[in-house]
Amino acid sequence: MKFLTGLLVGFWLSLTFASAQEVVTNVVSTQLEMLEARTNALIVRGVGQVGAVSINSGTVTVRCRESNDLSHNQKLYGAVFDFSGEGLRRQDAVVDDDELDDFIAMLDYLMKITPEVTGMPAFEAHYTTRSGIRFSALGSRHQPGIQFFLRYDDSARISISSDQLQQIRNLASQARGQINNLKGR
Repeated sequence: MKFLTGLLVGFWLSLTFASAQEVVTNVVSTQLEMLEARTNALIVRGVGQVGAVSINSGTVTVRCRESNDLSHNQKLYGAVFDFSGEGLRRQDAVVDDDELDDFIAMLDYLMKITPEVTGMPAFEAHYTTRSGIRFSALGSRHQPGIQFFLRYDDSARISISSDQLQQIRNLASQARGQINNLKGR
């Protein structure tokens, strides 16, 4: 009987421990997401469409976002990149207002990169935002042209053209303009 009781207690403890480990919290990585996740606060969120880019069998949609915590009199801005399509589960990734200029500058750099960036025969350059958007450029002295890739979170890496990268960069720049207009009023 003691053996059976001990076995049941051990089983119950293992279930309790296992269920405690399975608790998943949504980790927020941007200032905008942290503001929107506040409790005991009245949050008003405004969204404006910027545009979309078709990428292979999916779409990247860019929107501007304004989030206002009326309870604490705090307002933040950002650009939201919505990834949808084959190989991507639909998700939004936020680029905070304070990160947006670096995001645009890094996309500019990736579009101009050449194999001479390193003394090695091949290179990989990448830029990752706080929310997990990752743009990569790969090149080699032995092969003409640079390959570009987009990846979000743990989704598969998607090949994109230099034109698609330029379009995403242009949409980010348009989002910057809309945010600047909002902040100026």
